Amino acid sequence: MKRIIVDIVSNLDAIPNLQDLLPLEFAASLALKEKGVLENLFTKEDRMGAVLIFQDLELEQAKDAVSKLPLFDYFEKVEYFEVSKHF
Repeated sequence: MKRIIVDIVSNLDAIPNLQDLLPLEFAASLALKEKGVLENLFTKEDRMGAVLIFQDLELEQAKDAVSKLPLFDYFEKVEYFEVSKHF
C-alpha cells in the first residue's frame, strides 16, 4: 500500500499568532483525516515541525493538500517521501 510521508520543518515558537492559527491547522488536518487521506499526524517533540502520513493520494495531490494548510507559509522545509507499507 502506497503512502506519502511528509516531513515538515517549522519553528512553531517563531510563528506570530500561533494560538490563532493552530485551531485552523488542526481543523484542516481533521478534515483530511475524515476524508480518509491523512492517515497520521505527528508533531515533533522539539516544536520544530510535524510528520504527516497520507494514503490514497498521488504525490501531487499530497503536495496540494499540504500547500492549503493554514501554517504552510511558515514551513521552512517540506520533504515528501513515497513509500510502500508492508504491514
